[in-house]
Formats: sequence, C-alpha cells, structure tokens
Amino acid sequence: MEDDTRSHDCELRLTEDQFSAFLRFSVDRAAEPVYWIDRRGCLVYVNESAGRILGWSREELLGMTVFQVDHTISEEAWPERWKHLRTVENHLYESRHVTRDGRFLPVEVSANFLSVGGEEFIVAFARDVSERKLAEQRLKLFEKVFENALEGITVTDKRGDIVSVNPAFSLITGYEAAEALGKNPRILKSDRHTPEFYKAMWAEIVKNGQWSGEIWNRRKSGEAYPEWLSISAIKDGGRITHYVAVFHDISEMKRKEDRILHQASHDALTNLPNRLLLADLMEKAIFHAKRSGHKLGVICLDLDNFKNINDSLGHAVGDDLLKAAAVRIRGILRAEDTVARPGGDEFMVLLGEIVHERDAVHVAEKILECFRRPFSVGGRELVLTASVGISVFPDDGETSDTLIKNADLAMYRAKAQGKNVYHLFTSQMNEAVTKRLNLEADLRRALDRGEFLVHYQPRLALLGARTVGMEALVRWRREPGLLVPPMEFIPVAEEIGLIVPLGRFVLETACARTAAINAGMGLSLKVSVNLSARQFAEKDLPETIAEILGRTGLAPACLEVEVTETVLMQNIVTAATMLGELAEMGVTASIDDFGTGYSSLYYLKKLPLAAIKIDRSFIRDIPRDPSDIAITTTIISMCQGLSLAVVAEGVETQEQFNFLLGLRCDECQGYLISRPLPATEFERFLRQSAGDAPA
Repeated sequence: MEDDTRSHDCELRLTEDQFSAFLRFSVDRAAEPVYWIDRRGCLVYVNESAGRILGWSREELLGMTVFQVDHTISEEAWPERWKHLRTVENHLYESRHVTRDGRFLPVEVSANFLSVGGEEFIVAFARDVSERKLAEQRLKLFEKVFENALEGITVTDKRGDIVSVNPAFSLITGYEAAEALGKNPRILKSDRHTPEFYKAMWAEIVKNGQWSGEIWNRRKSGEAYPEWLSISAIKDGGRITHYVAVFHDISEMKRKEDRILHQASHDALTNLPNRLLLADLMEKAIFHAKRSGHKLGVICLDLDNFKNINDSLGHAVGDDLLKAAAVRIRGILRAEDTVARPGGDEFMVLLGEIVHERDAVHVAEKILECFRRPFSVGGRELVLTASVGISVFPDDGETSDTLIKNADLAMYRAKAQGKNVYHLFTSQMNEAVTKRLNLEADLRRALDRGEFLVHYQPRLALLGARTVGMEALVRWRREPGLLVPPMEFIPVAEEIGLIVPLGRFVLETACARTAAINAGMGLSLKVSVNLSARQFAEKDLPETIAEILGRTGLAPACLEVEVTETVLMQNIVTAATMLGELAEMGVTASIDDFGTGYSSLYYLKKLPLAAIKIDRSFIRDIPRDPSDIAITTTIISMCQGLSLAVVAEGVETQEQFNFLLGLRCDECQGYLISRPLPATEFERFLRQSAGDAPA
C-alpha cells in the first residue's frame, strides 16, 4: 500500500509545464523532421532535424512556407489540401522536399490535423526514404533487364533446382515458367553430348566459377537445337548460393552455314565465290555492320581490254589469265575480305569492317599496283590493267544490290577517265578522300615538326574544392592559330600507326611538366594520361613508363593512366598483368568514360584499379534527368563500396557540382572549373586559384 502511494505521488510531481517542456525537448531532438504549418501554409514550428537535414537554420525555415520546402504542394492547391487534411486522420503520403543546395530529398510524410488554443495547424512528420527509393530503383532496373533480355536466363539454387526463368527462356525452350520452376535444367538435356562433356563442364565451373560454350539442348517439343550457353556461380561470403545460365539460340546461324556449304557456290574456273554466294555473304556482312556500326567496302573490278586478249590469243589463254588475276587479287586482301567472280572478266571485292572510305581506297590502289607486274601466261608476258569502282556501306546503299550497282557505276566512270584508275561512287566522297589523304600526310609530319601540344584540364577534389591534379590532353596546331580537334586526328593517328609515338610524346611531356610544377610550386599534383588500345598492347609499356618517370623525375604516385573499358575487355588477363606491373611501380590506373562500354562489375574486382571516371554523357543533364541521376548515384555508391575513387567528367554547372558533392563524389573536371589549358596558363590557374574554387 505504501508503494502504491509513492508511485501516485511521483506522477503528481510532473506538472503540466514540465510535461510540455518534456514534449518540446523530445520533438526538438527527434531524428526525423517535424513541421507545424498554419492555415496560410507558413511554417510556424520546425525541429532541429528539419534544419539539419534540409540545410537551413531553424530561423530561416520559420520565415518560409511549406510550398518552398515541399515542391509537390502549390500555393493555389493549398486550401483544398488543408480542407482534406482536416478531415483525414494521420494522412500518409510520399513527397519530395527541396534542400538548401537544390537537391530533392524523397520523404514519407505523416500529416495530422491539430487544434491548439483555438488555432488550427497541420503537424507533419517527414522520414528520409532515399535509401529505400534507390534500392527500389535498382531492383526495378534489374527486373527490367531480366524480363527484357533477348537471351534466355535460368537461375537455379545451389542444388541445381530452377528458381527463376525469364520470358526469353520460355520463348526459346517452349517451357512456361510454371513448368520449369522446381525442376532441374536436365529437362532441356539432349542426346548430343557424352557424360564426359557434362563432367568437364562442371569441373570448369567448380574450378573457375563459370563456363561458356556451344551446346545442344532440347525444346519441350522434342526438337534439339544448338545454343551458346554461359553458366556462372553466384557466391555470398565465399559460398555458392545460386547458378545463373544465359543462353541464346544459334539455330538460324547453323542453318545458314549448312546451306552455304551445300550449295553450288563457287566459280568453277577460279574457285572464287560466285554471284550467289557473294550476295549471301554481303547480306550477312550488312547485318553485322548494322549491329556494330562499322562500314563495308565494295569494289567492282573490270579487266581493261580483256576481250581483245581473249579473242586474239584464245579462250584457254584468257581462262589462265583470269585464274592468275584471281590469285593476285586474293593475295593482297585480308582474311576477312572476300573476292568473287560474278562472271566474265569482272571481279567483286567485299571489304569487311572498314573504318573509313580511305581503307577501300588503299585496297583499290594495291589492286592497281599488283596489276602493273606482267602476267606469265602460256609462255607469254601479258600486261593487264583494270578499272576499279568503289561503293561504301551505308553511305552509298544499305542493300547488296544497291552497293553492287553503285560500285559498277563508279567502275564505268573510271573507264571513262582513261582506265587503269579507281573512282568512288560520289564526287563528295572523292573530295572527302582527298581531304583525308592530305590530313594523313600532314599528320605524319606533325610530330617531327613539333606541332603537337599538351593541354591540361584541372581535376578538383569536391571536398575542400582544391586542385589535386589534371588530365593531359593532346592538341594539334596544324597551322598558326588553328587547333585541330582531337576527334578529327586521334582516330586517323590510330589507323596509320602514329598513335604509339604520339602517346609516348604526350606521356613524356606530361610527366616532365608535372614534375616541374610540383617541384617549383611545392605541390604533389597527379597527372592522368590516356592510353590508346595500341599503347596498352605494347608489351614493354611498363618499362617505357619507368624509363620516362626516371628521366623526368616524376614520382610514380603522381602518374595515373586512363584506359577505356573496351580496351580492358579485349584481354582481361593481359590487362590485369599490365596494370599489376604498373601498380607495383606505384603508378595508378583508372577507367575512362565509365558506363559507355561494357560496364562490367567483373573486371572492377579483378583489376588493380584506383578510380573510375563517369562519362560526361551521364553528368550533362543532372539534376534534370532522373535516369542520369539514378545512374550516377548508383555508380558512385558502387565505387564507394569497392573503395574506388570517382571522378566526374564534364561538370559545367553549379547544380551539377552541388549534386555530386552531396553524393560524396571524390573529384570532378569540366568547364565549371576550367577548360583544358596550355601549360603556362595552367600554371597561372594554379597560382590564381589558391583554393578559390566552386564550393
């Protein structure tokens, strides 16, 4: 009884004022923002969390309206919203609150009507749901990829039982998802492989975690079909939890191969493909060219005055001459090119995967050159010339018929010009080729003439807004006052074999200048230099870099090499070895233009990388484009988890800078900071900036 009295007395000691103070203290210290809003939409009370999360002080927020904080509420619609909230108890909805730096914060709001002392208020509690939204976006993205993939996808548990399939699986195999779930993939097994085949397959999966290759499976209908299959083991904490199989049906490709092998497809005289096979090969080449975006070249070759030789010396000599011409033409082509004889004294050449019209011109010149040597036929030395016409896919046509017709027309123009010459289908193309030839000639001389320059674009650490390094970018001063854009001459330099010495020049110049700047200004800036595919393929690249660092005096830690995803994926084992050797020297490596190539998580964990650079195409529309926001946020979050630094390229606005700063992006570069600068201007930039950068 005595204890009950003591308890009752304790309750009485908490006065109404004390209880009110307790409530105010609790609300002020609450982790989530709390707002009191009056009938006009004015914020009449906010707690400390509201100011901390949104970036305004409490005093600033109390001078604002709900319309300035919540962009889903307009001043015009507020009376109706007020009326609705008065009648609904604990109204729960999702919204976006704007922060002081312009970011939009996704929140879940719980709004309640409250009347105090005759005055009416809406009390709103807001909960930050950014992480949940990001997780939902990622999940939706993965689901879309899974559902819309053209390849069939099968997911099994560690025992091998199917737990998920995508629509393409059903389309290819004939099994609906309900029929496959819980079953073993052996329901697809055909009788085309021995037990040893499957034993070897699983041995490789156990050893390497994956297997890929051609395999025959069986549809629900009983039809056996060939597919290309890739199986990967999924691990969690080192333990296998699932297996993922990705496959696509290659039946059509196999059928085409068989049809080509069994048809009468070659010219009996020269053993070259005939017109039928040429058309088939061209259709196939056009199909692949459309998917990959490369060009094709078609050359029509007609022997000059062949009729006179055939009539005067006989058909036997003429046939021998055609066979000799076929051998000579075939001898100057690449393995991926095709020469055919449609008939008579005409030959057609299909050039696969050319980069520029100039590539077709090079082949035409080689054909004319090889015909300058006499042909030894029937004990005679015969001189034979040719007229050559060129058409290019897709510029001069997108079908085999159109390309052949236009190459024929160009060939007749070559004959009209006096024979023994080549002609492109369009005069515009002739002009373009001439311009290209001049560009190549000037480019070959530019390095010896000292016409190449290296400009430097600052790289800024967002936290602290200080310059921590720069990217070295090559420029070509072709004429006084005229700088040729890199996109015009870099591809040409790659094609003509100049990219390796040019890359060495850039690397050496950048290292020497950086060493001088660091020594003269007491800095430790890091310079990043792009490596081309051909540079990266040089086996002695680490020795070259070590020699340049030693000669220029630049510390290895002050050099970063940038390599694109495409270059790395050409041979990931070689890339890992190369980057490993550079890392042992102290030279770091980064992925350039991340997100525009393979964007594979596999090589991010396999390669010794220090950073990635987000391509400018994902930064350009931030913060307006939700897709770019999602992609950039995901990349930065992923890299933070992998302990990789992130550099954002192409930052041009303060909004972009603020957004990246909010995501804790490490570095940025772009016109907001500075355009690429000549060396002297870059040093002036360093002296003038002295830490004065966007914040």
